[in-house]
Amino acid sequence: VCKTVLRRVILRLETRWEAGAYRPKFGDPNLHIKALAGFFQKAKVKLISRLLINNQSVLLTAQTNRSVVEVCAKPFLKPLLTTGQVSKTSLSGSEKATYPDLLPTKEIAAQPGHAVLTTFYQFSRSWEKYEEPIFDYIIVEEASQAFMTTLAGALKLGQYVVVVGDPFQLEPIIRYSKAFERFRGIEHLVNGLKTLCSMPNIPYYRKVETRRLMDRSTRYTNLFYQNTIRSLALNKSLAADKERLGIEWQDAIADEGGPVLCTYGGQTTGKQLPAKAMQFVINLLSALLTKLDKQEVAVLVPFRETLSQCQRELKPRFTDKSLLIETVDRVQGLDVDYCLYVLPDASYSHALNQNRFNVATSRARKATFIIAHHQIIRIGTANPAVMNYLTAAAGEYQIDIS
Repeated sequence: VCKTVLRRVILRLETRWEAGAYRPKFGDPNLHIKALAGFFQKAKVKLISRLLINNQSVLLTAQTNRSVVEVCAKPFLKPLLTTGQVSKTSLSGSEKATYPDLLPTKEIAAQPGHAVLTTFYQFSRSWEKYEEPIFDYIIVEEASQAFMTTLAGALKLGQYVVVVGDPFQLEPIIRYSKAFERFRGIEHLVNGLKTLCSMPNIPYYRKVETRRLMDRSTRYTNLFYQNTIRSLALNKSLAADKERLGIEWQDAIADEGGPVLCTYGGQTTGKQLPAKAMQFVINLLSALLTKLDKQEVAVLVPFRETLSQCQRELKPRFTDKSLLIETVDRVQGLDVDYCLYVLPDASYSHALNQNRFNVATSRARKATFIIAHHQIIRIGTANPAVMNYLTAAAGEYQIDIS
């Protein structure tokens, strides 16, 4: 069954390409864009703005509400928000409060000069309603998390399709753990972006510059990309931040930013962080949020159990809206100044999964703190690239919590 479905999807892709369905009306001719997450943000918003100004109908879809709504914060889109040219499905109260001009919509319908923002799930509910393309352009964002059916749905409803994603970041989530064993070939349907990238007739554009990551962060991230990424970040030094942090914390970050490995010892309980490590997290956050002005900070965790502990311990102490506490799997595309990746001493195959680790350690513009048990650099079963990252970090910049 999987092979039959995959064959039909690929045939549709190749047929649409041969028919010229991928030729854009303006702009870069490459419509499959393979980029590191977040690196295409500015160009994507400029593209949407340009399309709307030219009276084109646009749909932008991504895995989460956070990913699709973040385009509203970009300057290029604000004039179009003001004129009522952007709407979103399942618009929440907090989203409406943040973006008052963003319109709610219950139906996914195309209008000239209008953009619809929606999640993969909401988008999937409209696939059977139409037999022909209704949108001029469909942009599939964070496409590494898209099933092949999502890409096929975009091809069905969009005259022109732009796919933006990174095969080395988070993959789609499947709840049936034995699916790959039971259904032969299902990985091609699950990992839609990887399947699309393997098709020789689909053109792509690979973005190799990052304006988010500083030089040292880029050097570490390049362990996953064979040294092909170049940093164009304007920020070259954290000397000013180190001075503001004072004597107690100025040595907690490197002058050139990047990863800091913070290790703890002792016994742990399940996927909970020990008390001493949690106190370190509290103290570090207090320094970052009180001594540095207007900094965006994220605490990311690999497990829901760890998330519950962090929310319980941190939310009463820190009410700052610039602090995000979330699982890694829900924040692909996130940009912050400082990031803490908090790892309990458990289930390393999940926490150190290459794609998940890559996402967690590439969110910060300035520095990433990896809080982990001291034995983490001796986990023999972890991905080699992840272990090279941790070993290098331990050799360059490590803090002993215990």
